[in-house]
Amino acid sequence: MAIQLSPELEARVQKIMDTGNYESVDEVLNTALDNLYEELPIDLSNPDVIAKLKAMVAVADEDLAAGRFEEFDAEKLRQEIEEYLDERGCPK
Repeated sequence: MAIQLSPELEARVQKIMDTGNYESVDEVLNTALDNLYEELPIDLSNPDVIAKLKAMVAVADEDLAAGRFEEFDAEKLRQEIEEYLDERGCPK
């Protein structure tokens, strides 16, 4: 597979190559992808996982269309977290 990198990405890869820690562009990209997969909490290569994610998105879309949601309020969330921690005697 041939991949066309944007000039910005090409410069970033070249900067990494210039460190001397990698022998090829493939090695840089493989390392980057390995690191990405390690950080992902789910296995995106598993068809069952993808099917479940699609089902969850469909439910979320239905909820949005039906008005079953509330706007995110950072201050309200902060207060709820503080109350939760206070109830459990956790230090702030």
